[in-house]
Amino acid sequence: MKLTILYTGQARTAAGVERETVDVSAPRSVAEVLQILASKHESLRAVLLATDGKAHPSLMVFVNEEQTRTDARVDWKDGDQVMLVPPISGG
Repeated sequence: MKLTILYTGQARTAAGVERETVDVSAPRSVAEVLQILASKHESLRAVLLATDGKAHPSLMVFVNEEQTRTDARVDWKDGDQVMLVPPISGG
């Protein structure tokens, strides 16, 4: 099934694209989708994943505009949108 991934902030810069479509087999947790993306774009690994390989604790993930925990299992449907919102820093 195809998911549309929407990148914001640092994730967009690291991926080099604003959005992309990825094929995943169901069922997959949000964390497993993040692992797939980190494998696809090595530059995203530090943005999406902590040093222990789990989802970065301050990463916000929205599935079809609803905030979702990174450890949640999702009943994915073809065409679902996943928006990744990494923390914003600055001063």
